[in-house]
Amino acid sequence: MITLTPDAELAFNLAELEKNKTVAVELKIANNSSTDRVLFKIKTTKPQNYHVKPNSGIIPAGGAVTIQVALLEAAVNQPSDSKAKEDKFLVQTVLESDCKEPLPKVIETKEEATIVKERWTVVEAQGKNAPITKNKLTCRLLHPEQSNGAAPAVAKPPPSSSAAATPPASGTVPTKPTQSSVTPKATTPAASKPKPKPAPAAVETKTAGGDQTMPSIMILFVVFLLGVIMGKFAI
Repeated sequence: MITLTPDAELAFNLAELEKNKTVAVELKIANNSSTDRVLFKIKTTKPQNYHVKPNSGIIPAGGAVTIQVALLEAAVNQPSDSKAKEDKFLVQTVLESDCKEPLPKVIETKEEATIVKERWTVVEAQGKNAPITKNKLTCRLLHPEQSNGAAPAVAKPPPSSSAAATPPASGTVPTKPTQSSVTPKATTPAASKPKPKPAPAAVETKTAGGDQTMPSIMILFVVFLLGVIMGKFAI
């Protein structure tokens, strides 16, 4: 029955806020019927953030209408486009032939809004059986770096230090290194002390004859003294 351009998403370029207080995009609704006029109405989940003009009207058979959808500057306080994804638009359309009361052949501009509102009230009163076609659109905020085609810069993590100690796994108790696992420190070798020379061995004293030693002389001397004492020898 109708064709939307764009047909799935409204993308708002935030770079335009440097010049204007709003960011506007165009939504085109084309009537594919060659015989019936189409009534349309546009709703949004955040009416306080957007200005839609016109938000309702009549599209002639085979004709089209261009809608201006403006995002207000006061609403652009979202840190990422994930929140903008929550904003949605709903385009509702109905054929003139599906309305219980036909539309006037000629509609004055000042009367169009009133006539469209009355026809929508009658159609929506049919509840689930209402012959309404619904098309949904999502929203996305394009930041300056995204609108220029450049990918946002991603901060690189700082290089890990090789000297940093790896923390122990959870639930484990760090153990002290054993004596065998500790590398002994290098010690400076002490200066070597000279070894004491051994005392010279006792040298036996020989007489001129070479066959008597000092102990024999001492024995004779002792015997002589004993003889004197005993009075065997006269002095």
